[in-house]
Amino acid sequence: MIDANDIEPVKPTAIPGRDIAMIICAAQMASISGKREPWKFLVVRDKDKITALKEVCLKEAMGRFADRQDKTESREQYADRCQSRFGNYFSAPVCIVVLTGDKSSCPNGHHWDGPLAAGHLMLAARALGYGTAFITDTIPDRMTREILGIPDQFTRVCITPVGIPFGRPGSPPLQELDELVVCETPWAPSG
Repeated sequence: MIDANDIEPVKPTAIPGRDIAMIICAAQMASISGKREPWKFLVVRDKDKITALKEVCLKEAMGRFADRQDKTESREQYADRCQSRFGNYFSAPVCIVVLTGDKSSCPNGHHWDGPLAAGHLMLAARALGYGTAFITDTIPDRMTREILGIPDQFTRVCITPVGIPFGRPGSPPLQELDELVVCETPWAPSG
């Protein structure tokens, strides 16, 4: 998985509707609680809405500059870094907002179902040659709701920009499996 802070810009090339449908169909295959699909997938192609999200994110980020503990960069350097990050996020021609319903039959379980669907969505997009990212608090929820008109009965899981990368992103360095997998007794008693 690529770190959301490292997302590269993507081409402005339109994504065919059939590809979006295949990506969302893959998301539907995720495990669910309560035998009911709790999610909605808000597909945003409107460039004005995507640009509005970018602008409010930049404004919000710059508003937090004075409160930052890390003062190793100037305001201009911080602005350039934010412009680059949000420019990369919002260079995608499509953003998919993954939502779960708060009034579903199993809201506690559905809290976990949404991220599973988002993971399936991202894997399907990658399999089709698209770049994606799992973005949460970097794009404030209240701004997403306001700009995209998301009703209160939904919880936003993430925003996933989808686009054609300029180059195929490489795989990140992975830990060895023996560092991640434990069998039977996970940890030896300390002594």
